[in-house]
Amino acid sequence: MKLPVLLLPLVLAATHPPQTTSIVHQWLPMKVGDCWVYDSEILSGDRHHPHVETWQEADTTEAVRHVPEGIWIKRKVAFIRGAVPPRFVSNPSESNILVHENCIYFVNELNNAFREALAGHTALADVCFPLTLGTSWGDPHQGHSLWTVRGRGRKGSSDPGSVTPQSWRLEANLASGDSNYVWFQHNVGIVAKRTYHNGTYHDYRVRLVSFQPAR
Repeated sequence: MKLPVLLLPLVLAATHPPQTTSIVHQWLPMKVGDCWVYDSEILSGDRHHPHVETWQEADTTEAVRHVPEGIWIKRKVAFIRGAVPPRFVSNPSESNILVHENCIYFVNELNNAFREALAGHTALADVCFPLTLGTSWGDPHQGHSLWTVRGRGRKGSSDPGSVTPQSWRLEANLASGDSNYVWFQHNVGIVAKRTYHNGTYHDYRVRLVSFQPAR
């Protein structure tokens, strides 16, 4: 759920030491039939009388396969309420997940460019495990290419309501003027996301409506 959709800029290797994918199983559901339903909202224009766009989507795991790079989780995206996301939301269908070592990457396809970045340790992971306060991944010398675990729960009162006191808060600045937040909950996955632009008003919020694990 990077944010809009978590991005994949080229950076240095994650600060976590290499581990097997087994640790990710302790954090991220990865069974065929798992389904996450999200509400998304974009506020733009005048911050006092904003233009509002909303939609709801369901991300359902269709296949889980072992590939040379790790575990490939193929998910189907269905827009179930509201309008299809606007074009300026980057890759709204970027819902597939690659589990590589102790990290996950939200990426639509395993193309050659991504494989080369991954092999060269230059692909920025979306989340690396285990989540503990102060851990980070990315390039510590580049403020725009670094995710850090800053704590749990909301950062502000207007953060998505799906954030709980048990939700780990990840923070980054992936573009100039943007503040990026992702909340991740153990055995659930991403429960909320937010990208707030501090110049021209733009506030993109995503909240988890429901998680339905496979039976």
